[in-house]
Amino acid sequence: MKKVFKILAILSLLVFITACDLSTEETFTEDNFKITLTDDFYKKDNLSSTYYYESTDVGIVVTFEDFESLEEVNINSDSSLEDYLKVVEYANDEKYDSKKSENGKYYYFDYTASVSGKEFYYISAVYKGKTGFWLVTSYCENKNKDELKPVLLKYLNTVEV
Repeated sequence: MKKVFKILAILSLLVFITACDLSTEETFTEDNFKITLTDDFYKKDNLSSTYYYESTDVGIVVTFEDFESLEEVNINSDSSLEDYLKVVEYANDEKYDSKKSENGKYYYFDYTASVSGKEFYYISAVYKGKTGFWLVTSYCENKNKDELKPVLLKYLNTVEV
């Protein structure tokens, strides 16, 4: 009987250990941009973004537009996050149901899209920096949305520009 309890205890411990997230936080610091993710992430080159980070379950796409290049669409250093969000909506031919973050640092909106036959869930956030605006999009497979949405928002809360 003791042997059965030992085996059950060992199995329970293994299940507990593998169910826990053993990753640690890691801050990625770039030129005028910082985000805290986990050590599961790695930086990848991506021609269509300024920075790109990926883990097995989550991707982060970062795009920067400086004030000078935005002048042609009437955006400058005096423009607000709401002004820039309108430009993003216009560029994507969409109207997003945006929300202000709890910390007040950014506005964000979410949506789903299909890529290569898979459905993905996205949360995009806009930030205003000293020299331009940042669009940071975190995403995961739509089937993992309920589990990962709080994680995606946590990552967006760590952004510093």
